[in-house]
Amino acid sequence: PWSEMIALHAAVGDAIHTMYNNITTMTQPRARPLVCGPTEAFPEYQLNDFRTWRDGGQLSEFLEGTVRNSSIDCLSTHIYSTYQFTPNATGRDSVTDPFSSHYVAREVNNVDAILDMQEAAMTEASGAPAAILISEYGAAFKDKLLYYHPAHDFWILRAVNIKLMTFLERPDRILKALPFIVDKATWH
Repeated sequence: PWSEMIALHAAVGDAIHTMYNNITTMTQPRARPLVCGPTEAFPEYQLNDFRTWRDGGQLSEFLEGTVRNSSIDCLSTHIYSTYQFTPNATGRDSVTDPFSSHYVAREVNNVDAILDMQEAAMTEASGAPAAILISEYGAAFKDKLLYYHPAHDFWILRAVNIKLMTFLERPDRILKALPFIVDKATWH
């Protein structure tokens, strides 16, 4: 359950910070390790009227149980564009061109909104702006029966580059951003 994950994040964060404090009292000071979480994949905060951020919502509870008591230093997430055929496509084999109008993307339009909501929530919870870890970013294909096409590489690199430009607009907030790119992914 979600409450166990919150407790685990808080316990691990507290243990790492306690260990750091004990070590630095005996040695020269060094940079405090940052503990991040919960590493959501494909966040869709707009669903259910942003319920996850409201009182009793999952991220609201996570912030309450980890950030307000300084167990967690930053939020982490995976941000992907997702490509899929529209429901009105006439058939799986009828649209083989990934550049067709039937090939739609849940694109980077919401990346700024995702980052804005995370920054605002962390600032409210901790009293100061906090870093964000983008533990993976890139593109994914929702249609698992879609066969590999060289154009998919274009869509992946396009998504990575668009997101990179967005992340570069926040050099003081993005702790790390790791692009997820695989070689000829025939398994999607």
